[in-house]
Amino acid sequence: MSLQENARVVLKDKDNFFDASAVRLTFCPEWCFREDDSPEEVALLQTLGREVGKWGAFALYGTGRLTKYMLKHVPGFAESVAVIITDDYDDPAVLPHVDRVAPDAIPDSVKMVFLCTKRTFPRMQMRYRIPGSKRIIDPTVLETLLGDKLPRRAWIPKPTSIYPIKLQDMDIRPNLDVLLVDCPSRNLSLMPNGLGFVYNAIKATGCDLQLFDFDNYCYHFFHIERLFEWGGTILQPDGTPLPKDPWQVHEFSMWQEQPINDYLQPLIELLAAKIVAASPKILGLSVSGANEVASRRMVNLIKAANPEITVIVGGFSCYQPSIGMRAFPECDYMCIGEADLTAGKLVSKLLAGESAVGLPGVMSRFDAPDQRFVPAPMAHNLDRLEPPRYEWTDLSNYRTFAGTQVAPVIASRGCRWSRCTFCAERFYWRIHSAKAFVDELEWLYDRGIWAFNFNESDLNGDPQRLVDIAEEVIARKLPFNFGGQLRINKGNDRNFFETLAKAGFSLLRFGVDAFADGPLREQKKGYSKDVIRQNLKDCHDQGIYTQVNWVIGVPGETMEDIDEGIDFILENREYIDSLENIHPLMLVVGSVYWLDPEAYGIKFRRPQEEIMDAHPRYVPPDLWYSTGPYIDNQVRKEYFTHIVRRLRAEDFPIGSWADKVISDVEEDREFFERTDLEEDARRLEKQFVKSFEGYDIFGYDGMYYAVPEGYGEVEAREIAKVLPPGLLRESDVTGLENSIRSTRAIAERFAALESSCTTVGPFDSVYLDPGKADEGDGRERGFLPDDGVTLLTVQGERFAVSDADLKEAYLKAAKTCVEQGRDPKRIRLQPSHAAMNPFTHLAVASIEDYALFTVNFMRYYAVKSSSFDREILHVDLERDREVLRANTPKELITLVRARLAAEKRRAVVAAE
Repeated sequence: MSLQENARVVLKDKDNFFDASAVRLTFCPEWCFREDDSPEEVALLQTLGREVGKWGAFALYGTGRLTKYMLKHVPGFAESVAVIITDDYDDPAVLPHVDRVAPDAIPDSVKMVFLCTKRTFPRMQMRYRIPGSKRIIDPTVLETLLGDKLPRRAWIPKPTSIYPIKLQDMDIRPNLDVLLVDCPSRNLSLMPNGLGFVYNAIKATGCDLQLFDFDNYCYHFFHIERLFEWGGTILQPDGTPLPKDPWQVHEFSMWQEQPINDYLQPLIELLAAKIVAASPKILGLSVSGANEVASRRMVNLIKAANPEITVIVGGFSCYQPSIGMRAFPECDYMCIGEADLTAGKLVSKLLAGESAVGLPGVMSRFDAPDQRFVPAPMAHNLDRLEPPRYEWTDLSNYRTFAGTQVAPVIASRGCRWSRCTFCAERFYWRIHSAKAFVDELEWLYDRGIWAFNFNESDLNGDPQRLVDIAEEVIARKLPFNFGGQLRINKGNDRNFFETLAKAGFSLLRFGVDAFADGPLREQKKGYSKDVIRQNLKDCHDQGIYTQVNWVIGVPGETMEDIDEGIDFILENREYIDSLENIHPLMLVVGSVYWLDPEAYGIKFRRPQEEIMDAHPRYVPPDLWYSTGPYIDNQVRKEYFTHIVRRLRAEDFPIGSWADKVISDVEEDREFFERTDLEEDARRLEKQFVKSFEGYDIFGYDGMYYAVPEGYGEVEAREIAKVLPPGLLRESDVTGLENSIRSTRAIAERFAALESSCTTVGPFDSVYLDPGKADEGDGRERGFLPDDGVTLLTVQGERFAVSDADLKEAYLKAAKTCVEQGRDPKRIRLQPSHAAMNPFTHLAVASIEDYALFTVNFMRYYAVKSSSFDREILHVDLERDREVLRANTPKELITLVRARLAAEKRRAVVAAE
């Protein structure tokens, strides 16, 4: 099939299961109605109008294109509209004589609300605004009314997602003192914990404050559009696709370009208009490299309409006073660095009409040219800072479209080491007490969150303090899942990692950054290769997924150092699960290399002051080089290429972020064509023995394999790991010949079935009429291919299945029936219980014999590990008495522990 399969249909014969890839389908009004005034569409509109008309007078919600289309073709539609609900989706020119009311002011006499829009996102928002006492109808009711009679173009892939959810509305209260906004993008749209601390600081002043998480709003808007209107991939006007999830960390750079921001521009303009209308006194934004474009667009729109509004910014783009206002010149004030002890004072002064010029930690457009910057005070005791409570929205909104929820948390700030020459994150280090920090985690856990990522530079600046946190988690018996980044440290001994693993650490990334003696000294890392080896081994031995970073091309590095680093990584590959980041050295502001380039032999191709003035954040790689040895951008790429080629030749695992960096470098220069030597390494030797009854027999590594003639070339090393369907394997040639004879005999016994099978067997299912494809290009026709695909209904759900895949699955099932002497007519068709790859393990992957998992992150299950197959679930999740079910991980773990305790009590009684 040309569509990406997202489900399975299963042929069941007795206890045997044979599955085929499928696409679960759903009805899409946007694709159904082309607004072409055809008789087919008029009939669909009138069917919808009759269903709405059954309720008499109704409230109309939405006066856009679909409403105008229905007014044109559905007699009596206008006369049945009692009131129109007014909000962003209302066109006042449509039915101007009808009263407009707010969603919560619908008259009691009106019992039904018709959501008259083709698009999913507005319908979702509308539904949550309507009082629960009202009946709601929308265009998707046509799937129930007409089902298989709907046109083929109306069906799109049904996504597996968390939607619908109740999002924070884009409603800005009028005349606020302060409005805080976070524009897209923030990594995975995780909780804005940094902005949460600023919110607390400003809230403490007692001013009228509101926070709107525009990033989270845009995240869910994008994915609802992608999944429910575009069938999985959003296309730009030129036909090129946007990434499936632009909020992934490896898509960071695209937010500094136009396409994704252009797609969200209507929302940016809508929010800007709402802010102008609400007229807050102060607008505050958190600005980082990934959201500067969207933030700048919004501020420019607001300032054009209301120049008097005061704009304050802070965030990661604003941490260096040497860059200052150049980071975001559109603002009036900028908080530099941590703003916990700055933001409240700044807001109080501005609201009181006082001057804030010269306030510690603050720069402004009102500063004199010679204004001396005074750094902001920083909180020494982090326990005194109230953690964010995210009171502006429902915490469940901070999930990915697939349901994953990981909360970013901060146990420490700054970096205790602060000596790495290439790094700009060299700030004063502090850490929470174990009790206070775990109190914060438990508060989040009580609200359904159990997975956390430490969002900081030097979590193990003091290894014992991290052990204290882990032991506090263990003492409270909290089933957490942690990930984060650590420094290599002599204090990270085996007991250290054992304690972390017991507390729930499942992934740790190490900023190793150098794997050879010379670069370790040059980067001033403070540890040796022996310590690196010990840290990685002890971490991996505890079952923690271990990642590493690598920075290459530092001053003084040689090709011999590069080879030494590669050799070290390969020697220790059993302790490294992936190379997560590999990056040529960047000359960034705040690093030792930036502050004292001459000490490290760094030279510039133009006057240094001119370059750094034009590029205040980092020097472009082609404008600087180092000596002793000579390393410029070209040499760094050669180092990079050499590493990647060797690691790829060894099949070393490379993470998504590193893979993105590699792709970026590859696009710049073609270093990565495979050499003949690499091809030879991948080509697997096998010894041909003979041909036998339509099979070629090969020997490899003490085993013998039979490959059907015409199967194509195979790699012995690969089939030795996993034997593909259709191939046979035995320890000797005679045994293999017997297997071939048996296989051929079985094939002959059901050959008649295969020859008579035109589609599939006699299933108890209703087939949809595939119909004819509409004229035009693929997008105009719809998402389903013209032919080669069967549309079918199984147990009330609709699927598209490749004819070839369905036939293959049926023949496999029929073959088993023939082998076991049963009638193939007993084969039945059923959907699998979930999408492909449905099982996502919880933090506690198992409790004794119970496996814990979730399907679609909407329901949580515990099943005895011996009771199910992870590929196709052979238990009924909702009816089987042995399956435990809950709505949250915490509830499920409680049920499992209760079940285990009861089983142990019964075992004791039975033994007595």
